[in-house]
Amino acid sequence: MQGSKDQHFWRCITSSAYKHDPMSMPVEDPLVLWDETVSPFQRVAIIRIPKKDINADGRAEIAENSAFTPRHSLPKHRPLGSNNRTRRVIYEAISEFRRKANEVPREEPKTIPW
Repeated sequence: MQGSKDQHFWRCITSSAYKHDPMSMPVEDPLVLWDETVSPFQRVAIIRIPKKDINADGRAEIAENSAFTPRHSLPKHRPLGSNNRTRRVIYEAISEFRRKANEVPREEPKTIPW
């Protein structure tokens, strides 16, 4: 993932490698390096986020009470491998801790004030 900032927006370029061979490219073993000549990274998305004042309109409060999870996706795009299963447990625990500390319920935002 790459990120760049200019005066108007933040841009993130996300790339992915396709698993061609399950034996030489195992998802469950993060110590095995995938050969980039066999499976080169391909751009899958460019995300642009317009520059905003994060302290305006209650945005800081929304950010503080929000939670991120890579599993908030379509089932066919779910994160794979043992590292991602571990991340799921950790992210849920951190989210629960922050929500209790901030005394806010766990729910999706109903409106975004901008």
